[in-house]
Amino acid sequence: MDSPFAKTMLDSLQQPSDGVGKGWKALYPNASDVALDLLTKLMQFDPNRRLTAADGLKHEYCAQFHDANSEDTASKAVFIDIDDNDKKSTSIYRDKLYATMADKKGGLKKKEEKR
Repeated sequence: MDSPFAKTMLDSLQQPSDGVGKGWKALYPNASDVALDLLTKLMQFDPNRRLTAADGLKHEYCAQFHDANSEDTASKAVFIDIDDNDKKSTSIYRDKLYATMADKKGGLKKKEEKR
């Protein structure tokens, strides 16, 4: 791990006293089984086990929102150029992600216009 801040954050996480934790159903007792399934698949610490955004959109819980024809997919991993060595608000990350996406889309439009 390259980020000292991330390592500090991970080291400070509290482990459940029972070693297992309460589980999503205990935290969200009114949630449907389908919602809990999606939450479980998205909230995996290991990114190799975590559901991808594309697969998340195909999940039964998101079926009503999924429209493959209107959804763009990145051709490569998205890298947000931001220093992660200190805590930032969600809005900082969101704004930087949106700006990165807008820059990429603008670059694609310019390439198409040149054709």
